Amino acid sequence: MPPRPTPWIAERRHSAGFGLLGVGLLLLALPLWMLGGDDHPLAGADKIDLCARLPAWPEAGTTLSAPLSPVVGSTGACNVVDEQDEVVVEVVLTSTRSLSADGAQRTSKLFDTWRKEVAASGVIGLSDVAGDWKQAIEYRNGASQQLLVEDDGILLLLQSRSRDAPALQAYGRAVAAALRSDAVSSSVSSPAAASPAR
Repeated sequence: MPPRPTPWIAERRHSAGFGLLGVGLLLLALPLWMLGGDDHPLAGADKIDLCARLPAWPEAGTTLSAPLSPVVGSTGACNVVDEQDEVVVEVVLTSTRSLSADGAQRTSKLFDTWRKEVAASGVIGLSDVAGDWKQAIEYRNGASQQLLVEDDGILLLLQSRSRDAPALQAYGRAVAAALRSDAVSSSVSSPAAASPAR
């Protein structure tokens, strides 16, 4: 009597394990690929005390102070204030997490949209700025000099009515470096962490 054929489901399939492994790796890699580029240590921050992380402004007699009212939609905000209690520079940070409160958003897409709107509005001196960040632009909007920085998951806006572009660029570079290095060693604080002093 000839042997009975084995049903196909019971046969050993030597390549089936590799196929399942490939599908598993694809499912693990897909989210990492889609979220790639948001590797800044603060990209996942909800709220931070930005003043505690910023370097001092290089001019004597200035202090860092949180704004009296929080900046809506931001991860953190801080003002550089002079001896007369006048705001010298405003710094606002928005992370991928705080930007994505109503659905997935990327800081790079917001940067691109902001750039297009700034260019269309006819501001003065729109130009790219090189630095240790992914991309940045500077421009003058009325009386305010502005520097917008996108750094792989965070968006920084620095603006000043009393300081020029080179001063803002230098401080922007110091801020970007401080946020990258400090975030590695510090934990992200709770939403109520910012202490409004100004």
